[in-house]
Amino acid sequence: MTDIAQIPASTPETKGRSLFQLATLRFRRNRPAMAGCVMLVLIALFSFVGPLFSPHSYDQVFPSYVTIGPSLEPRPDTSTLQDVMEGVATRARVTLTEF
Repeated sequence: MTDIAQIPASTPETKGRSLFQLATLRFRRNRPAMAGCVMLVLIALFSFVGPLFSPHSYDQVFPSYVTIGPSLEPRPDTSTLQDVMEGVATRARVTLTEF
């Protein structure tokens, strides 16, 4: 009855985590969020590195596109579509029986 309970030695203090650390841990555990982050980084990387591998400059004008005037009719015209498709099929070595 007269025994006094032993008070344990002081426990080491645990360091608390900030809100940023907690949010970072939750983000890293969320696999879809990490996959989306990786995709965004890859898109941003390719947007800066991609033009280095492109054979065309960004300000190059293709003269064949400039000669076509603006119109409300669909392109290519139905009158020239047959000739164009025959040319494509010939280059692809395909015979056309009926088109």
